[in-house]
Amino acid sequence: MTVNPYMADLMSLINQAKSPQRALSDIELVDEEIRGVISQVQHELEQNERQKFRREAEINEASFGGGDYASDLGVHHTRAHVVVDETLGGVETDLQDFVAACTEAREILTESDAQASEDFTMVTEFISAIDGGSHGNNTQDANDHAQQNPGGDA
Repeated sequence: MTVNPYMADLMSLINQAKSPQRALSDIELVDEEIRGVISQVQHELEQNERQKFRREAEINEASFGGGDYASDLGVHHTRAHVVVDETLGGVETDLQDFVAACTEAREILTESDAQASEDFTMVTEFISAIDGGSHGNNTQDANDHAQQNPGGDA
């Protein structure tokens, strides 16, 4: 039985490729990192005490007294308070968007891994089918039979 040298080279190349278990291990590490980032961001979001800031950091303009600049100081404090509050809201929204993006990346990774596994299986089956077809003995068997029975099976 003769082995097609091209098929042997191709099979060797495939056998040298990363094993599916190794690729799965790498993907699990990436997935673990993404989960860690999501967990950390969600923890930070829980620690964001924006509502508490709104209640406790606000100072009534009248609390600055009755001096010449008290009213101006109260107005500027209120403006600054609003800026900080809105900025915290923006940070919170950005972090939520980041978590959503990380979650989507995990889903894409999982889908890509499944597709790659299917593709690898299909290519392996394709190569095995071609390899199996290249080792057929029908021609040789027919030739041997014809030589042993020159008049046929009649």
